[in-house]
Amino acid sequence: VIILLPFAAMIVGKLFSSNDAANQAAPTVQSNAGTVAPASTNPAQGLEIEKNYLGSAGGFLKTMNAQGLLVATAMEGANAGATTLTQIKKTIESARRITMAGYQGDYLQNGKLVVPAGYADIDKDIRSSYTQRDAAYEEYLAFFDDDKTQHIDSATAAFMKSEQMAQKALAALGAKMKALKN
Repeated sequence: VIILLPFAAMIVGKLFSSNDAANQAAPTVQSNAGTVAPASTNPAQGLEIEKNYLGSAGGFLKTMNAQGLLVATAMEGANAGATTLTQIKKTIESARRITMAGYQGDYLQNGKLVVPAGYADIDKDIRSSYTQRDAAYEEYLAFFDDDKTQHIDSATAAFMKSEQMAQKALAALGAKMKALKN
């Protein structure tokens, strides 16, 4: 499992104090359904929207990573005999619920997410990462229904894809932060 915590913590913890918003473009409003509508703002509002988005995106990715790490740790414990299958299943169920709550509440802001102009690819990567992670959890849980190991293989592939998309989003968020600080 690729560890995202240090970088995500940096994004959440370093919501900068720069007031240079002269070059900020108008954001777009993104709903849960993915509809996009222009939003007019002044430069100061644009900067606040970007700060809010960076905090929401970084916070959600941190939550998703922490839950994935708990699942990976529980699974690793099974190999050592420290974790039972029942404990693993409960850990996956909990991680799925917490990740979904983070996605709906922290990232999508309960349907009020504002995606700044120039952040659409990051938004797409975060949404894809969440979708893949949820599919991974669903597949892992399907294993407990029928004991078919192909669920484990499918879940692991989805989990890794989720990690790749999250890493891509984090790198892009870091670049956006750096650009805003300058």
